[in-house]
Amino acid sequence: MGFITSNQGRPIQGVSQQPEKTRFPGQCTISDNLRPDIVRGLINRQGTELSAKLDTASLSSSTKWHFYSRGTGEKYLISIEETGKVRAWSLDGTEHIINVQDNAEAGYLANFAPYHNIKTKTIGDYTFLVNKTKPVLASTTLTPAISTNAIIYVQFMDYGQRIQIFIDSVLVAVYTSPNGSNADQKPRISPEYVIERLVWALFGASYGDTTGVKAGTTYGWWGIDISATYTIIIEGNIIHFSKKDGTDYNIRVTDTVDNANAVAIKGSIKNTTMLPGTATEGFIVEIDPPGASKTDNSNFYLKAVTNTGSNHVSWRETIQPEISVGLDKSTMPHVLVRESITAGVATFT
Repeated sequence: MGFITSNQGRPIQGVSQQPEKTRFPGQCTISDNLRPDIVRGLINRQGTELSAKLDTASLSSSTKWHFYSRGTGEKYLISIEETGKVRAWSLDGTEHIINVQDNAEAGYLANFAPYHNIKTKTIGDYTFLVNKTKPVLASTTLTPAISTNAIIYVQFMDYGQRIQIFIDSVLVAVYTSPNGSNADQKPRISPEYVIERLVWALFGASYGDTTGVKAGTTYGWWGIDISATYTIIIEGNIIHFSKKDGTDYNIRVTDTVDNANAVAIKGSIKNTTMLPGTATEGFIVEIDPPGASKTDNSNFYLKAVTNTGSNHVSWRETIQPEISVGLDKSTMPHVLVRESITAGVATFT
């Protein structure tokens, strides 16, 4: 082999795998423990020191590694395995405690290539872990359904008027007020009096000419005893109404003044002016304004919330029944939190 004569140049161009005759001046084949520096030339490479060996026998080449420093002397190496298992070490090889909640490792972090698919970011003592292969999903847990309970509410009554209650299209109770021919009849048009007589009617009691009462021509009340099938509770000028076996039913209240005096509240009503001041805690009703549709977001839901120190309620807007309560937390980004440290061993959750 013949010799090659060339100008070596300053040895600052680093290592080259090209044939010697085509290299740039200053390049070499091997540079063991030396580092080229454009200012200082060829200098000794900074030395390294073995601090510790980690117990990484179970880790694969696809393991995700993350390093962070707390700025107080605590520095941590975090590993995430294909199984989702999370481990944490100090630089001296001490392995720390990891508490796992809600199957976070196998349920969210597990994937075939954590090195590529897990993204990490530490802010303070919170290390956020994002699995790019895990789509965020809505929770399968639904908000409570509207109950089958009902409220019969009498707001007003006047002389010569009639209120009727229908269940599944069957007339089950009716009250007709007197004609007002004398002053003694005034108590018989109070809402509380009317509600009491309607309850009596729902237990099968009647008064007056039942044929006339049903026709709305004379004072009195009439009804069918439904107490074996329904629970009927009176409270002031309302009736709490429910079916004992929990099955659904239709209930309707009508009156002779275009349904302005009384209403049956079950599922939905047209406006808030017919809501009573008392109701069962948590009772939900849909407000379905005239002309509105469920697709134009005009409908909304109110829930009865008992006022402190009284039996009256406030009607507060609430979430729609039977929809997802939100996002499924098991599919959301997770977080590794450094909670404490004792005798050099940290606890993470």
